[in-house]
This record gives sequence, structure tokens and C-alpha cells, in this order.
Amino acid sequence: MSIWANSPRAALVLLLAFASSAQAGGRVDVVFVDQKHFTDAGWPDAERGEVLGQLAAHIQALGARYLAEGQTLSVEVLDVDLAGQAKPWQSRGAPVRILRGKADWPRMDLRYTLLEDGKPVSTGRESIADLAYLDRVGQARMSVSLAYERRMLDDWFRGRFVEGRAAR
Repeated sequence: MSIWANSPRAALVLLLAFASSAQAGGRVDVVFVDQKHFTDAGWPDAERGEVLGQLAAHIQALGARYLAEGQTLSVEVLDVDLAGQAKPWQSRGAPVRILRGKADWPRMDLRYTLLEDGKPVSTGRESIADLAYLDRVGQARMSVSLAYERRMLDDWFRGRFVEGRAAR
């Protein structure tokens, strides 16, 4: 049996390697710090690896789209709390995620450093959230996995690193 079989961590490593090699603009490195203590990054643990891989790939895609050549963004994700609440007892297969729009908004705590030609341009630690995630009707594509979290990351990335620069 291969060491890669049934390993969410191995799948995440492969996904990150693929995503970073496909970038055209700046580079984005994403690290999940102490992920076993995240508030809600998916249930069961097998789903957690897939969820974190999708979030990392999305952040990297934003970097490829918006960062300039020579820019490197390092993002350390310190906590993840997905939109809604997982109810494992609601389904025999994958858990059902209940979205109520009350204190169950998507949230991420992160630390970041943006380098340009190896020199720090911007650093910070932030808690990002979308408290009105269910009130923004029609903006999140519901057929896309993690639609609310992706939209939240889109807003944060554009607000923090783009601010008026044209996307490529």
C-alpha cells in the first residue's frame, strides 16, 4: 500500500505543489498552522484535508490573478470556521451543513507577509469574516464548493492587495 493512499495531508501537499506551479503572476505560499485545533474546517477529518486544499488553491489562484511578477505572498492560516454548522447526525453519508445566517458566518484568522523582490511591502494579522454571507443574494455561486468562504477570501484579497490595480 502506498503512503499516499487515504492521506488527506499527502493530497494537500500534492494539491499545493500543483497549484503553485500553475501560477503566472506572483507566488503565494499557504500554510495551515495547527489545523487540528481549527474551529470548523470540515468534518470528518477526511473532509478537512479536502477543504483546506480547496482554500489554499483558491488563495493561490487569487495571487496568480492579482499579484505582480516578483511578488511573493506568505499566508499562515491560524483558524478556519466554515459557514453554517455541520450536523453529522443529519445524514448517513457526508454531514449536512445548516446555514442560518446567525453567528454562523464564515471566518478565518490569518497572518500574512507580502514581499516584492524579496523586500517586505506589507505584513499583518487579521480575522476576516462575512457576517452578512446569506444577505448577499446571487453573489455566491451555490454550485461551487465553499462558495461563501471563497467570496470572503476574494473580498479580503482584493481589498488588501489590489486596491485599484487592474487584474490580469
